[in-house]
Amino acid sequence: MTTFPLLSLPMLAVKEIVRQIDPDSTLELTIVSRPFRRAVQFFKLNASSIKWTFNHSKTEIQLMFSGMSESICFKSSDENKTEELTKHLLRIIRPRVAHLDCDLGPDTSIRNLFIWKYSVTFGQVAVDSSLQEPKCLSPEELKFLLEDVITHNLVLNVKVNKFTYQGVIKKDYIKIKNSSWLNNTVLMRMDSKYVKIEEYSDPGIKYDKFIENWISGGNNSLEHFYTVFKRSLSMDPGAITRNIPCEPSIFSMRDLANRNVQLMQGVQPMVDIRRESDNLLATVIIEERSFHLVVWHKHQIKWCTRETRNKLKAHESYEMLLKKSYHSLKNQI
Repeated sequence: MTTFPLLSLPMLAVKEIVRQIDPDSTLELTIVSRPFRRAVQFFKLNASSIKWTFNHSKTEIQLMFSGMSESICFKSSDENKTEELTKHLLRIIRPRVAHLDCDLGPDTSIRNLFIWKYSVTFGQVAVDSSLQEPKCLSPEELKFLLEDVITHNLVLNVKVNKFTYQGVIKKDYIKIKNSSWLNNTVLMRMDSKYVKIEEYSDPGIKYDKFIENWISGGNNSLEHFYTVFKRSLSMDPGAITRNIPCEPSIFSMRDLANRNVQLMQGVQPMVDIRRESDNLLATVIIEERSFHLVVWHKHQIKWCTRETRNKLKAHESYEMLLKKSYHSLKNQI
């Protein structure tokens, strides 16, 4: 059997050869060969993503590489071994994005997870529960997730006993499955693009006040506010927009589909509202068990149908936005 002195080659040549080896084999070699591991550490492997999953009995690490249809998965019930593997992987890979999923038992503190030693920055963080009850957090744990963890996408199915959060939530996308720690004041202070609240029953959101707050300049970053429940809304749908200036929507179901807005009951009556400070339009859709406020920023107008864009030309405040959108779309083409 002949051997090839791979590590005797210049590092650039080693890098090119390693790129031809499947990532699974490369990772295995870095574990069994220290010289090979040191070589790979020099240039690191580019990974599409890395994801840590913590649940009741085990910890899982998933790696995705470009061109692979399935992830490389490591599972262990020994958290110390998983942490050692984490340190090893972070020495030899350069992930484009990292994700974190937590499904923890009632006796495990989220602050005690080893992952925080290595990163508090993730693409998505999900704290969910496979049990009937949501994960119970302390006020300090909730504040840590909302204020210290850096993520564009946060999913929370948690409760905090006898506590209402008072800060400003600054996550681009946030999905909340238990809003007992929220109140209407916090909702109207959110600095988020996409907010979804999904529960068994409506906790008493004042939708009319939320709309009035947006019209007055609040929730300035908002693109889509969405609530969905198994029971009916706490407010009479007819009362939500009764005292708010609105008109039949000029946007179509196709426009909404282009925004990934999914309605529970198909075609529904829609109305448009306008914010005077910047003349933005937003569409309000009220169903028996759900509520949508969809804001039409200039970067979304270009994806509307031709018919809708023609209607928008009648709105003087949108003429400049349309021109910018057309130029933007033309440059992309």
